[in-house]
Amino acid sequence: MHIKISRKESKESKLWLKHVLPYGNKDLERERLELIPEAIELENIFGSIYRKLEMIPGVYKLPIQISDFDIRIFKITLCN
Repeated sequence: MHIKISRKESKESKLWLKHVLPYGNKDLERERLELIPEAIELENIFGSIYRKLEMIPGVYKLPIQISDFDIRIFKITLCN
C-alpha cells in the first residue's frame, strides 16, 4: 500500500506547488513551474503501478478473474 501513499503525497505536493506565492521572485516561480509537471508525472506513475499491482493475485485485492496466461503476459510486460 506504499504506492497509494506515494501517489497521495505527489497529489498533495502538486496542490501545494499551485498555492505557493513567489512574490515576484522569478527563480522561485520558474522552479515552481518546473516542479508541477514533475508532481503530475509522479502521480501518473504511481497510479499506473498501483493499477498493475491490483491485477496480480495475492498482492492486492483482485477485482477480476485472471487466467494463468494473462499473468504470464503481465509478468513479461513488467520485466520489459
